[in-house]
Amino acid sequence: MGKRTTGRRGQSLRKQPDTPKVNVDRLALWRAQRAGNPAAVRAWARLKARAEELKSQWALERYGIPLDQCDFGQLERLHAEALDVAIAEL
Repeated sequence: MGKRTTGRRGQSLRKQPDTPKVNVDRLALWRAQRAGNPAAVRAWARLKARAEELKSQWALERYGIPLDQCDFGQLERLHAEALDVAIAEL
């Protein structure tokens, strides 16, 4: 017989990694924005604008090149870190 990989009602038996609060906050903001909450729309806009500022600043500081010349890996790291910092600043 094969190895059982799911529990009751299709739930995975493997432990899922804990989702950081930052991701939950980002998801909550996105959901509120999609629902048309005006305060969430403004918060999401501020968050994205601040993240873009941080990415541009850090690209020059860390890599010595403008943001549009960064490769995909650099952009991914900058984007994730900038969103985390921008959310913490909200």
